[in-house]
Amino acid sequence: MTVALASRYANGEIASFSVHPGAVHTELGRFMNPSDRSGVVVRVKATPDFELPIPKTVQQGCATTLRAALDPELEGHSGSYLHDCQPADPAAHAKDLQQAERLWKLTENILAKTF
Repeated sequence: MTVALASRYANGEIASFSVHPGAVHTELGRFMNPSDRSGVVVRVKATPDFELPIPKTVQQGCATTLRAALDPELEGHSGSYLHDCQPADPAAHAKDLQQAERLWKLTENILAKTF
């Protein structure tokens, strides 16, 4: 969706970013019932060189979103992906404008039937 939105507003009127804040410790899990968690699976392969990320505070976790919204250095980079406050390279399908347009149209169709 980020790529499709950036394409629609290439004039710079609106900037669009995908953000991944990293691991953030929140209390959101308390609002989930067991069926909500059924699709959440965490598997960690124990190796000597692998360490679990230390969860960030909520304040630290929001930094990536704030950077996307406020940092003038990101002007002209609409459609980009930020991970832990840094520009990063997303998966190939996330950059595919053709797939982005397909997702956009699908979303419009779903919303038209819902509302």
